[in-house]
Amino acid sequence: MSLPPFHYARELRFQLKLSGPVDPWEVADRLQIKISEEPLDADGYLLQRNNNTRILISKKIEYEPRKRFTVAHEIGHFYIPHHQAEIFRCLPKDLQSFRTNKKIENEANEFAAEFLLPYGEDGIPEEWREKIAMRERIETLAEKIFALALQCS
Repeated sequence: MSLPPFHYARELRFQLKLSGPVDPWEVADRLQIKISEEPLDADGYLLQRNNNTRILISKKIEYEPRKRFTVAHEIGHFYIPHHQAEIFRCLPKDLQSFRTNKKIENEANEFAAEFLLPYGEDGIPEEWREKIAMRERIETLAEKIFALALQCS
């Protein structure tokens, strides 16, 4: 039986004794995962073979928070027990939960969001939650408008 992705994120935070926002590069180092930026055809890769794990991040990503999320997303693939593939290739749309329809990518997204800045006592301050909810509503509305525009063209 698999648990929700946020459970695995909280479990890893607990095991590593992390609180508040985390540095995913530091976490990867503690998990003995090497990270490199490469010219890629995707935003990120997780490569696992013979106890050798690597995360590759696209050099095209310039926005630092997006890099952080991508690294945390790949750590999610590494840590969630039923994510067993040797290679995960994650496209930009896979890293945006409102655009992907792949369950495994949504799970890695949920893991990353909870892992980077969890809800709860040591996570997102109460006053930020309303802003985050508003952003999610705006993103949903933007997607609907974009879909309508495509239908009209």
